[in-house]
Amino acid sequence: MIKINKIKSAHVISILMLLVGLFLLFYELFGLKLDNSEVSIYIIKERATYYLMSALLIFQIYTISPDYYMKLVNTLSLVLFIFMFMQPLNDILTVPIQLWFFSSANFFLIILMQTEKYYYK
Repeated sequence: MIKINKIKSAHVISILMLLVGLFLLFYELFGLKLDNSEVSIYIIKERATYYLMSALLIFQIYTISPDYYMKLVNTLSLVLFIFMFMQPLNDILTVPIQLWFFSSANFFLIILMQTEKYYYK
């Protein structure tokens, strides 16, 4: 069996969450209007902060100890699996293709993390 030493899922998850968080913080620069009547601007900024801090936390856990990150992979996979059904962006995203994109990205990240956990030495 082939064992790997590099872990790419921590970088991919951190970058994806960082991009989503930055998009939610600065969506006005792109000329988009995300705030519906039921979603206030404060909730959007709160979710942006959540995504940014999650990206920072995951990357810091990985940089401190890749072994500890690999122990947390099952928990992170569960969180991403729950996000496929209860996405914090569901009330912001209105086009179904956007929800399919985020769900498929979460599914890809789950597969990547579980594969790396299996092949990590």
